[in-house]
Formats: sequence, structure tokens, C-alpha cells
Amino acid sequence: MRTDLGVFVKAGGSFTSIAYLTGTPFGPGRRFRGRLGAAFDEVLTTRTIWRNLPPARPYVCRRPVAPPRREPYGSRRGSQGDDVNSA
Repeated sequence: MRTDLGVFVKAGGSFTSIAYLTGTPFGPGRRFRGRLGAAFDEVLTTRTIWRNLPPARPYVCRRPVAPPRREPYGSRRGSQGDDVNSA
């Protein structure tokens, strides 16, 4: 799963995904839920869809969390805002 899903969601939009109920309590399912929680401010778990085979649990994710800003290469700055490379 991409870790930057929030950049693809427009303001006011949502991202919906499903996870098979048989996998949600185990490692990969828990990591998936954790990644959703890291990428979005709100993650709703809706009712389990029992008629699906295997049963599935939908996640509705809203309000993407802004990814951390990356400084351009070579723009390192010291604690005072000084350019580290200048003397």
C-alpha cells in the first residue's frame, strides 16, 4: 500500500478500501489499518459485509494528513537558519 494516499484525495473527498475479515486481526491487516491511521485524520470502520466471500470490512478514510515537507537537496541549514556550507 502506498504511504502517500492522502495526496490523491481532494479536499472534502474520501478514500474507501476493504479488508477481508479473515486477515484483519493478523500482522498484515493490523499494519494496513495502522497505515490508514497514519495517512488520514479520520478512519471509520463500517459494518462487516457478511454476504461477501470472504466477509469484508470497509474502511472510509477522510481528511488526509499532510506529508512531512522535504527540503531540497543541498539546502541544509543550521539551527540559526544559517547555511551550513557557508563560512
